Amino acid sequence: LDPDGPGSTPRMGDDPADFFERAARTQRLRAALTLAQTPTFAPWLRPKAGLTQTLEWVPGNPLADGCDDPNGGVGPFDPVQTLGQCDRLWVSLHNGGPLAYDVTVLYINRTLDVSVLWPAPGESNRIEPEGRQDLGIEIRTKDNLPGQEELIVLSVPAQPGTAPTDLSGLADPMRLRRDPEVPPLQQYLELAADPASADRAFAFNGAISPLNVARTRLHLRPANP
Repeated sequence: LDPDGPGSTPRMGDDPADFFERAARTQRLRAALTLAQTPTFAPWLRPKAGLTQTLEWVPGNPLADGCDDPNGGVGPFDPVQTLGQCDRLWVSLHNGGPLAYDVTVLYINRTLDVSVLWPAPGESNRIEPEGRQDLGIEIRTKDNLPGQEELIVLSVPAQPGTAPTDLSGLADPMRLRRDPEVPPLQQYLELAADPASADRAFAFNGAISPLNVARTRLHLRPANP
């Protein structure tokens, strides 16, 4: 039940309906991403052939006011390590290939809330060749409990002359646009990830672009008493 220690598995709390809605949406999102992935498209594994991700870690100081006084400098991050209160992760996305990429960065916290780290509303999420996007994440261990969180980076080769594929709507059902003018991949994922959707077959206007998903599981530890 609690693989990362007592309290690490999300609990229903006082609102079971809200919990099950979040759990269902997270499960549908993960299943939709798995179905949409193209196994042969793996630019993350080929240096200078596409988008690459680098993660760095700054140890935090939970005793500092507002986490403003880190305990050390920037160093490499190992996904098997645990993260504590006020630790920071720096995510660097670099496009070393000849094609532009449309990128969406999602975050699933330990209570199964899904949020968008990038892009901000109204901001272009296209990273041009030799472009770079840097993001920072500050860890907050809710109620001083351990648990697991997940960083998800979604990248799609950009199509010249088209609007960027923005998958921010996957984090919030109120932002799902159901717009036939958006790219087919975006249409599919928004429909497949919505627990309220009863559709099982639907048509697209064009081919679905290949999707690459980079997932990083983060293991949280409670702060020392």
